[in-house]
Amino acid sequence: MSPNIHNITSKQVLKYMLAEWFEISHQKGSHVQLKKWSTRITIPDHGNKILNIKTILSILKQAGVDKNDFLK
Repeated sequence: MSPNIHNITSKQVLKYMLAEWFEISHQKGSHVQLKKWSTRITIPDHGNKILNIKTILSILKQAGVDKNDFLK
């Protein structure tokens, strides 16, 4: 069963972004900053904690990733 937008963890988002050629720029506390060319995004790193839907959508928008592509 594929994940839906209501049960995505920060670990899954981070794994996907690294697969999309983002690199870890640095980490401060529980937030990881990634970069890809001139794009920078910050992901809260709370392991297997489910992220808020608005947070996920904001991260995807900043990264220029379509929600449907992410959920595949």
